[in-house]
Amino acid sequence: MPPQPKRLSKTQITFNSAAWLKFLRRPDQPVSLYLVFRDDSGEYGVLVDETRVSETFNAMLSGTVTFTVRGHLHYVSAVAAGVRDASEFHAEEVYVQRKRKVIQHITAQSA
Repeated sequence: MPPQPKRLSKTQITFNSAAWLKFLRRPDQPVSLYLVFRDDSGEYGVLVDETRVSETFNAMLSGTVTFTVRGHLHYVSAVAAGVRDASEFHAEEVYVQRKRKVIQHITAQSA
């Protein structure tokens, strides 16, 4: 009998993330913020937010995403998409934080 493939554990995780981008030239197309991650089953991208760059040449992208990790989480990267070389931009600030579950214990009180 051939060996059974190893089953990977599945864990749902949530990240809060944001990026403040400043452009020298305003792009015509929307820009997006993705979280790219690698786990034991491969590499994946999750859309966080998408917007058009303002007339002040700034874009604030932010959101909360939840995804399933199979096996071990190797890395998470924040990636700006929809940006062409001619757009010339820099990231003023990038923020990525894993959201932890808070467990509340509710006790019944007798009157």
